[in-house]
Amino acid sequence: MEEFTAAAPLFRDPIYDGAADPVVILNRETNEWWMFYTNRRAVLPGPKYSYVHGTDIGIAVSSDGGRTWLYRGTAEGLEFEWGRNTFWAPEVIYADGIYHMYCTYLRGVPYEWGHMSYIVHYTSKNLYSWNFESILDLGSEPVIDACVRKISDGRWKMWFKQDAHTYTAYSDNLYSWTPAGIEVDGRGHEGPNVFTFKGFNWLIADCWNGQMVFRSNTFDNWEFKNIILDKPGKRRDDGFIGGHAHVVVCGERAYIYYFVHPERNSDNRNEEWIHEDYRMKRSSIQVAELEFDGDTLRCDRDAEKPMLLVPEGQIY
Repeated sequence: MEEFTAAAPLFRDPIYDGAADPVVILNRETNEWWMFYTNRRAVLPGPKYSYVHGTDIGIAVSSDGGRTWLYRGTAEGLEFEWGRNTFWAPEVIYADGIYHMYCTYLRGVPYEWGHMSYIVHYTSKNLYSWNFESILDLGSEPVIDACVRKISDGRWKMWFKQDAHTYTAYSDNLYSWTPAGIEVDGRGHEGPNVFTFKGFNWLIADCWNGQMVFRSNTFDNWEFKNIILDKPGKRRDDGFIGGHAHVVVCGERAYIYYFVHPERNSDNRNEEWIHEDYRMKRSSIQVAELEFDGDTLRCDRDAEKPMLLVPEGQIY
């Protein structure tokens, strides 16, 4: 495959036009890249925040190294109790021949914020048909936005949002988890994502005004470095802050996938009426390359740099 300059936007959901919270993983069976995302229902009318509830987990697939993405539907098998329910912010990993999804779950379809939320564990052999395993006991609810990585001592570690900060839990088997308390406090944030790149471990988190960047030699004691994706970009549908992101590392290169509300700006972002207007509700997925400057990560979202997802280079 040849390298290419990423399209902008990279992807828009063709059904509800509200793709958000992306995570990208290699399908080992098909050698395709699969993108999972919160399928916000931007095109539908409804009161207040109903469009961000009642959501499925959408799936888009790329067979050309991330150049183009085809919507294939929604993840099957997530419902485990009656009714229409809400699924957000999937984390999908691969371990020992099994795919694991840790997904935020809310019962029903609220149209206000503040309802109880949980992190639910699923497993799959094929990435589209999922089996319910359990609602995780993480010590206290509500919790959202799981990120899972294997750390240097061989255990699995989960980072998640609780009380607008990042908390953690540990597991030996990906099924049972022991909460370990708060790890990143200070400025409020959500959507932690952890990865290893250029000899360091990194944690990025959505502070609702871009992505905070933290660095560590281990997988704790995070040092705040800077904020990226906080300034509007110039590409199509990229003119607002970058939200809830996921990083794919391919060898010596790293790509950050994030979502944007392209019609919003600094003047209207806090207005209640935007949640009644389709133009303000819709969101697009974008991708840009991360660069290491010797100390921290930088991201020029306007740079027309060639990219390519390389399966052999993926580190998790």
